[in-house]
Amino acid sequence: MNFIVDLDGTLINSIPVHIDSFIRVFKRKGLDDEERLRKKLKELMGRPVKDIIKELFSSLSEEEIEEIWKEKWEDTLKHFDEIEEMKGATEVLNELKKRGKVALVTSSSREFVELVLKKFGWKFDLVVTSDDVEEGKPDTEPYEKVIEEFGRDILVIGDTENDEVPAKKLGLKFLRFGRDVREWREVLDFIKVKK
Repeated sequence: MNFIVDLDGTLINSIPVHIDSFIRVFKRKGLDDEERLRKKLKELMGRPVKDIIKELFSSLSEEEIEEIWKEKWEDTLKHFDEIEEMKGATEVLNELKKRGKVALVTSSSREFVELVLKKFGWKFDLVVTSDDVEEGKPDTEPYEKVIEEFGRDILVIGDTENDEVPAKKLGLKFLRFGRDVREWREVLDFIKVKK
């Protein structure tokens, strides 16, 4: 069996950092309905940043979207040191590599992913970021790139509907953090049961 693993909210605890960055940028733009924004952002996590901005503010021009994206990126970098790996992620990733190939599929940018991989010393057989596809999750395109390399015997591990929807569409096995398992050490037990 081979594996597709999500990054934000699955391998790393970056969701609060991303949401707080969005909120700070939106406040600087004069948007102050923080409660509504936080709720909506939680629903949209797992999608590429530009898609999230478009979803929240459909009237923005491409230039305005690009400007907000750059500000959000700069803000995230200022808080990058707050991002930690999920407990046990490195240990279980090493175990998964003994069992098959492991791909990282994320809606984050290539630049962000490279910083994360360097910070935690992680290596993958394949990495697919939002920069590598025309359509990010929940579209199936990112997973299709992995299927081309790995075949279809794949377990997808993610934490949101945006991870689960493309897996189900493609008939791939899926494990959801927060529902099927609560932490990384439970992943290996889940795999044994699902074999």
